[in-house]
Amino acid sequence: MKNIAVICTSLSAMVFHDCFQGIRECAIANNSNVFFFSCDRMIQDDGRYERGEYNIFNATDYRDFDGVILLSNTFVEEKKAAEIAATLNLAEIPMVSIEGDYKNMYNFRIDNRHAMYEMVHHFIQDHGFKRINFVTGPLASLEAKERYAGYIDAMKDAGLEFSDSQIYQGDYMPQSGRDAAAFFLAQDSQLPEAIVCSNDFMAMGVNEYLLNRGIRVPEQVALSGFDDSPQVKFMEPRLTTVSRENYKAGYAACAKLLSDIMPEEIGTVKALQTNVIKRESCGCESREEFDQEKFRRNYFKGRDTQQFFLLETRRLFADMSEVKTMEAFQHALTPYVKHMQCDDFYLCLSHEWEGFRADMMREEMSARWEEYISEGYGSGTYLAYSHSSHSHMEFADFGIRELLEGIREKNLGRNCFVVAPVHFADRMFGYCVVSNSEYAFENPLFQSWVQNIGYALETVRKENLIAQLDRKLDSLWIYDNLTGLYNRDGFGKFALPVWRECAEQGRGVALFSVDMHELKEVNAKYGHDIGDRYIKAVALILKKQKRHGEVIMRFGGDEFLILASDLDEEQAVQYCRQIHAEVEDYNRMHNLPVNLSLLIGYDMKMPDKADQLDQVIDKLEKKPVEK
Repeated sequence: MKNIAVICTSLSAMVFHDCFQGIRECAIANNSNVFFFSCDRMIQDDGRYERGEYNIFNATDYRDFDGVILLSNTFVEEKKAAEIAATLNLAEIPMVSIEGDYKNMYNFRIDNRHAMYEMVHHFIQDHGFKRINFVTGPLASLEAKERYAGYIDAMKDAGLEFSDSQIYQGDYMPQSGRDAAAFFLAQDSQLPEAIVCSNDFMAMGVNEYLLNRGIRVPEQVALSGFDDSPQVKFMEPRLTTVSRENYKAGYAACAKLLSDIMPEEIGTVKALQTNVIKRESCGCESREEFDQEKFRRNYFKGRDTQQFFLLETRRLFADMSEVKTMEAFQHALTPYVKHMQCDDFYLCLSHEWEGFRADMMREEMSARWEEYISEGYGSGTYLAYSHSSHSHMEFADFGIRELLEGIREKNLGRNCFVVAPVHFADRMFGYCVVSNSEYAFENPLFQSWVQNIGYALETVRKENLIAQLDRKLDSLWIYDNLTGLYNRDGFGKFALPVWRECAEQGRGVALFSVDMHELKEVNAKYGHDIGDRYIKAVALILKKQKRHGEVIMRFGGDEFLILASDLDEEQAVQYCRQIHAEVEDYNRMHNLPVNLSLLIGYDMKMPDKADQLDQVIDKLEKKPVEK
C-alpha cells in the first residue's frame, strides 16, 4: 500500500475530470491511497484570496508520502506550478508531472504547439481559409503560450499574414470568448473566415456571441476550440476541437509512480496523443453518433444535480451566516457534511487560527489579534470538527501526518482524500479533509461550500474578539490599573451582593481598613515609581491572605478596604495579625529603602436591609490591631 499526493486546482472542472478519474481508479486498483491537495483555480495570482487558496500546498511535509503527482496545467500561471515543482524537489521522493516539463520529475504531456498547428493547418489546407483570427489563453500559462506559438507557426508556414487586430488574449472563460468576438467584429467590417480558440469554453462564448448577432457558424465564420470538453459534443453546431488522452494521462502517471521511477528516467517526457476532432463548426461533417436519448437523460440528471448543489450551497451560506460560537458552527455544519456522503470529514484548525495560540492566556488576545498567519500552518493543527467512520482518527492534535500514520497502522488502502484550504482572504484558518466522496469532484460549487466554512469561522473569530474586548473593557471599569484589585466600582459590584446576602441570612460581616505608613515620604524622596512598588507589594500581600472569598478594594492612594463574611472578633483580629506577619516576611525578603509598614483596623457589622454599604464605610469605626 502506498500513499500518493496529487497537487492540482479545480477538482470539479470538467476539462480535468477524466484525468482525476484516471488517477483515482489507478490508486484504488493498486490498493493505494490518493490525497488531492487542491484549491480554487485563479486567473491572477496576486490577491489576498489567491494567497489564502494556494497556502494549501504548505499543509504537509511531502516526505511523508510515497510519491507526488503535479498537474501543471490546472494552474493558470506557469510560475506557480514551477515554484511548487522547485519546492517538491526538497522532498526527495518520486515525482510525476502531467503537462509539465521538469528536470526533477517524470513528465507526461501533450505537444500543445503541434496540436494547435494541426488545427490551424486543417483550416488552411482543407477549407482554404486565410483570414484566421486567434483567441489565446492567459499567456502566463505555458500551454496557452505553446498553443499560440502553434497558430503562429501554421500561419507563417502557409505564408499568411496576420496582425494584432486578429489576436485576442482571453482567460479560458466563456465571457472572454464573447469579448473576443466583439473585439474582432469591431476591428474590421469584413468578417474573419475562422476563429480558432485556445480552449472550448472560449469557443462556446464566441459561438454564442456570433449567433446572437445573427452570424451563422460555420456558414459565415468557422470556429474551433481545444480540449474536447464533454459539453461541446452537444453544442449546435457541434464544435471542432482537439482531444487529449486525459484519462490515460492520469492513470499512466499514477501507475508510473506506483511502479517506481528509475533514476535515469527522471526528466523524461512521455508524449501523449492528441487528435483534431472535425465537426460541424468548421464546416466538416461529424461522423460521431449522437445518442439523443442518452443526452436527454444526462441533461436532466445533470440539471437536477446542479440544482441540488446550488440550493445546498445557498442553505449552507444562510445557516453559517448566523453562527457566533464554535458550538453553533459545528451544529450548523453537521447536516451538510452528511449530505456529502463521505466516509470521513475532518476540519483541522491551526492553533493560531484566531490570531493567538489556543493555550495562550485570553488576556493577551486583544493586543495581538492582528498577528495572523498567511503562509504555512503555524505550530500545528488540531481537530476542531470530525465526522468519521474511523475511530483511530480521533486525535486532539491532528494533521496530515497523523492521518497517514493512522491509515498505515490500520493498513487502509483504496481511499481517496481531498484536502482543501479554509481561510478568510489571506488569513489562514486551517484545512478540511474529505474522504471517499464524489461531492468534491462533481459539485462545481464545492469551493464555495468550503469558502462558506471560512466565512463562518471569521464570524466566530470576530465574535470571540468582541467578547474578549468586552471583558477587557469591563475589567478596566472595575479593576484598579496599578494593583489589579477592585476599584470603588468593582467593590460595589461584588461586595454589595455579599452584604445583602448576609443581611437576608442574619450573618455578620467584618470590614478591614489597611493604610500605608509614610507613602508620601517615599514618593518625595525616592520617586513615584518606588512608591508604586510599595502599593503593589501591599496588594500582593492582601491577595495572598485571601482565604474565604474576601472582597478587596484599593480605596485611595494608600488606603485599602476588605469585606469578609462569617468571621467573629477573634478571627478578625487573627486576620489582621496574619497581614502584619506577612509584611514582616516581605521586609526580610526584600531590600527596601524604607521598611513597609501598615495600620490595620477592623469593624464588625450586622447588616440590615435598610443599611447602605457606602454609608457604613463612611462611618466605619476601626479597631486597630497591632503586630
